[in-house]
Amino acid sequence: MLANLADTLSLKIQIKKMVRQWSLYYIGVAKVGWSQKNNDISLAIIRPHKIIIDPEATIDNGEYTGEYIGEYRCDTAENLMRRFPKKATLIKEMVKDKMGTDVTYIEWWTDDYVFWSVKDEIIGKVKNPHWNYEGEETMDEYGQPIEGEPNNHFPNRKKPYIFLSVFNLGLKPFDDTGLVEQVISTQDLINKRLKQIDRNADGTNGGAVVSGDHFTKEQAGSVAKVLRKGGTLYVPTGDVNRAYRRDIAPPLPSFVYQSLQDYRASLMRVFGVTGVTSSGTKQEQTVRGKIMVRQQDTDRIGGGITEYIEQVVDNIFNWWVQLMYVYYDEPHSAAVIGKDRARQYITIKNSDLNRKLTVTVKEGSLIPKDSLTKRNEAIELWGAGALDPISLFAALDFPNPLESAKQLIIWKTNPMALIPDMAPPMQPGQPPGGQAPAGGPPGSPAPNTPDVMGASNQPIQPPPININQVPT
Repeated sequence: MLANLADTLSLKIQIKKMVRQWSLYYIGVAKVGWSQKNNDISLAIIRPHKIIIDPEATIDNGEYTGEYIGEYRCDTAENLMRRFPKKATLIKEMVKDKMGTDVTYIEWWTDDYVFWSVKDEIIGKVKNPHWNYEGEETMDEYGQPIEGEPNNHFPNRKKPYIFLSVFNLGLKPFDDTGLVEQVISTQDLINKRLKQIDRNADGTNGGAVVSGDHFTKEQAGSVAKVLRKGGTLYVPTGDVNRAYRRDIAPPLPSFVYQSLQDYRASLMRVFGVTGVTSSGTKQEQTVRGKIMVRQQDTDRIGGGITEYIEQVVDNIFNWWVQLMYVYYDEPHSAAVIGKDRARQYITIKNSDLNRKLTVTVKEGSLIPKDSLTKRNEAIELWGAGALDPISLFAALDFPNPLESAKQLIIWKTNPMALIPDMAPPMQPGQPPGGQAPAGGPPGSPAPNTPDVMGASNQPIQPPPININQVPT
């Protein structure tokens, strides 16, 4: 069900948006909740400028430590009156009876309550809706929840906001620096070198020195244009070489371009993308060198950034489970990919959550994985006899590895069994399979014929596979 929600709510796209905002605004904010319109769990990435956070708070192990969170929201006056009928008069006075007017209000969250305010006026207040309060009454004599009846996934109430913070020193609720800020000085040097090379290129392509003995001052301006367009220049009298001369800028020293390459490499190392760009792989001529460059990127993003992103996704999944405890009073169905990539339909209800769950994201799940490398590795293991055919076809991304392995065994033992129409007609007394009995009494299996299970009684050697013949 979590995988279905991740696909329905476009979790990967949402996380990309959150990381982009973190890189620009020093913090990323996600909000989980319940959609009355869709009757299901919701996920939204909130622009940091719309969030009011406690200045004394910080982000500790992915958890927000502040006492409150405010969010600027907007809705029509008519909808606000429907939601808060006790404040209908106040809302009417604010919009002067124009019920279609958009009203900006603030939604405030604490661990225990959520309330709404308009111009310092509280228009509504309720308990934290994302919590099952019935479970608090089911306690034993020691004040602990009765085992076997968990009504909440979390041990305590929480605000439904999830923050992404990487470079946080614990002094404020947002990062002290970001990847973009770290490379500003390097980007300035790159721009400086590019402008320097561009000016030198313009000086090489154009420019001319014109003699006043052959052309007037007004004519000198058009000489360079004619030469740049490849036209013909007419010199009435005298030596043509003394009439004009091209002004070519001297070539730049080699260290200018070399420094530009160094600056670019430094920028890519900060972002951890050296091994996934064409420039980074071209500079390394050996496979070992390419692997080492890629490993440097993995260490950079794996140890510095992806752990925090994985923790954010972990918190989102656990929040979804908590919302299932609270809102899945009715069965919710979903279509998922099951065994052998077959579509299966599942149904879940909060009463099915009758035991304590542990939801986590696999460590290293965001580290880039090269499918071609994994395919080549599987083929090498198969050629060395260190891999079974089922694992081989699974690594080659076959739809049904088990069935493909069975077909391979049949092909190696009795190929005609796969194409019965091409099998020769059976002779009297000949067993099925087109082979005459050899050795042993009638009815006994031949030494090299497959048994009833389709497997041969002789050891099967793994066939050599050419990588160029493996189906994609």
